[in-house]
Amino acid sequence: MELAVSTVTQPLDRGAPMWRARIVTGLEGGQVAVVLVLHHVLADGIGGLAVLNEMVDGPAPARPIGSPAWRPRPAPSAAELRTDAAANRLRALREWPRRLAAVAPALTELRHSGSGRAPRTSLNVPTGRRRRAVAVDIALDPVRRAARAHGGTVNDALLAAVSGALEEVLRGRGEHVPSLVVSVPVSARATATTGQLGNQVGVMAVRVPTGGSVGARVDHIARVTSAQKTGRRGSSAALVAPAFRLIASLGLFRVMIDRQPWVNTFLTTMRGPDQALTIAGATIRRIIPVTIATGNVGVAFAALSYAGTLTVSVITDPDVVPEQDLLAAAVTRELHALE
Repeated sequence: MELAVSTVTQPLDRGAPMWRARIVTGLEGGQVAVVLVLHHVLADGIGGLAVLNEMVDGPAPARPIGSPAWRPRPAPSAAELRTDAAANRLRALREWPRRLAAVAPALTELRHSGSGRAPRTSLNVPTGRRRRAVAVDIALDPVRRAARAHGGTVNDALLAAVSGALEEVLRGRGEHVPSLVVSVPVSARATATTGQLGNQVGVMAVRVPTGGSVGARVDHIARVTSAQKTGRRGSSAALVAPAFRLIASLGLFRVMIDRQPWVNTFLTTMRGPDQALTIAGATIRRIIPVTIATGNVGVAFAALSYAGTLTVSVITDPDVVPEQDLLAAAVTRELHALE
């Protein structure tokens, strides 16, 4: 995990493709790991799963392993590339009426119950460069069944577990907050192919209670998220993406995320393959999601289901949140309590 985090946090070379892969050998029992890093401009979580689907063994791989990558022949001229770019911009202008119509559902997805600001906690201070990650595995089906019994989803159960775990850490620090705001990415699509990658993600900020039983919290969260969900998945991307691009172009992005008052933590949840996959005949035993906490968010959570197992990663700045192992144990305990 230390090697994975160091690989993820190492800046990508802007003069090269925005991804890297590292093969890790010499692990216990002769196991091998692959650390795959994708810049978010290349693919969101759904796109990343599409990339995985191309890497694994299948009945009809798109290209034999080791074959050269496809290149257009002849290569397009500079004039053709400029013409194509201009045509794309014109198509984007024609889409403005549709984008304006998406503003209302986008606002609904962005809005969370209660006030516009998240509670201020010692977890929310500007973070440094260091990161640490730890992952825990939980059987998926019991969590899914328990969440459904409370009218919720696996994501709702994870929100309840995260809020309970963070409350335990904050209580140990002498802080008492009745609720926390968790930012949850919402993909604009259910599936993708490697020809449709990119980043199509909106944001849903959910205010979650910290007190009471985990089951009661799932009841409450399920009602809140149901009200915030719209007919169009990820509709808030229509507002979030242009706003972030504008802030970045003004050189204010780092200032903004270091001082943002809206969220306490991030939770990314992805549904991975239901069956075990293989690469070159070797079974993939485990898939661990790793995202990076940024700005003034000292801890983030990432969850991915794969072959009946729900893997939850806790990623922290260890100088801000040294209680990482306690958080991982508390998340596990909360989910078992829900079962």
